[in-house]
Amino acid sequence: MNNFKILRTKCLSYLRKMVSASNGTAEDAEELFSEAVFIYLSKKPAYLTASLHTYICSVARRLWLKELRRRKIAAQNADSFLKEQQDFNLRTAEEEEIVLRAFENLPESFRGKQILNAFYFQQLSMKEIAHRFGLPSENAAKKQKFHAIHQLRSLLRQQLPEVFDAA
Repeated sequence: MNNFKILRTKCLSYLRKMVSASNGTAEDAEELFSEAVFIYLSKKPAYLTASLHTYICSVARRLWLKELRRRKIAAQNADSFLKEQQDFNLRTAEEEEIVLRAFENLPESFRGKQILNAFYFQQLSMKEIAHRFGLPSENAAKKQKFHAIHQLRSLLRQQLPEVFDAA
């Protein structure tokens, strides 16, 4: 067991330097050591041309390089995801503005506009909307909301034919 402590100390010293040079942590070095020892024990090479220290450190080094490649790919994916998310947020904000303008163009006397306003902006339930507008049931309120959305879409199609023709 004493030999293992010496091996661990020597290897961890080397691995900590190697890992910290590429922005890794001491925990990363310890994990690499553990994985390298596990690989050694599971493969049990018949003979080693290098010392056990060299074998463990070289296996750990390869594992670390593999991890760095994985992290780099993950970082690139995260960067591209953030860019796509920013583009999506920009599109969403533009589309929201267009829909709001179309909503504002609906006549004030149009009951559907009032129902949409109550549902989306005041966040009332269908039951509350039915009660407020004197409708017989929640289903009637849903039907009125559906017709209002349909009319809003028609208005949007007239204002933005290029968006609806492209879809």
